[in-house]
Amino acid sequence: MWSKPSAFILKEMKSVHEFPNFKWIDIESPTKSEILKATAEYDIHSLVTEELSIPSRRSKAEQYKGATYLVLHFPFMSKRDGKHSKKPSDEIDFVIGKDFLLTTHYEPIPLLSKIKKNIDALQLTPNGVGAPTPTMLFYAITREFYASLHNVLEEISLRISNAESQIFAGKEREMVIVLSKIHRDLLDLSRAIYNQEDVIDGLEHMDEDLLPDKVKPYIKKLENQYRKVASNIESSRALTNDLRATNDSLLTLKNNETMKYLTIMAFVTFPLSLVSNLFGMNVKNTPIAGSDFDFWIVIVIMVGLTAIMFTFFRHMKWL
Repeated sequence: MWSKPSAFILKEMKSVHEFPNFKWIDIESPTKSEILKATAEYDIHSLVTEELSIPSRRSKAEQYKGATYLVLHFPFMSKRDGKHSKKPSDEIDFVIGKDFLLTTHYEPIPLLSKIKKNIDALQLTPNGVGAPTPTMLFYAITREFYASLHNVLEEISLRISNAESQIFAGKEREMVIVLSKIHRDLLDLSRAIYNQEDVIDGLEHMDEDLLPDKVKPYIKKLENQYRKVASNIESSRALTNDLRATNDSLLTLKNNETMKYLTIMAFVTFPLSLVSNLFGMNVKNTPIAGSDFDFWIVIVIMVGLTAIMFTFFRHMKWL
């Protein structure tokens, strides 16, 4: 059994968590001086120092002597004022060494803060035996982030189910925007975790000191978790695209029905307008005009023409 780690030592935006045989150093919004001090203390390669100073666009893994450098991006969804909004994906840089784990990020990450507070509950030893290792801590942190993505996908799944119900409840127009937002969120999720499978696969090339045989199965677990997340994202995107196609078809059908009835109304009113204009002409020899019941005769003619038009439309099966 390993003894509990000491509490976090906070200094400005830097926290240090001490384990029996290694330290976890987490730096938020790192300055150049903080990065230089941390990398010099643990003899981290100068190229890593440069990488830690600026955000990276893509996830990646690089191997250096005595250390492995990884960049992972994770998207996060939040609820604000009853509406779903998304902030840009958060980048976390990991440097895994024999006696340290260095993490840096450029803004506060609520889930990472939660992990710090509940670190005693994490599985940090292979098979629950022995002392915790930096690689096992990396595994535990990353596992929690993938678990959070599953929660996000469950929430999106509920939004998709609700949209499906609304589509067949006759709210096709409202669902155009709803489905577009869901599709955007799924696209952002997919973009954020793009190529992470290659990054995790790259961990298999770590030095044996950093990745002993008993830890390798946990890296495989991370690969499986990534595949599940990626598969769920693609499944949700496919379902959303199918719903968008269905919604567009129903909306097009509804619009066509509206246009059909407007066209029929135009055809019906045309002869009525023609008759009324003919009898409204200021000429001397207008038939029927001036005779007894001339008004009612014109009304009967107009009603008769309307009936003929409707009979014709029904015969043509337009109604």
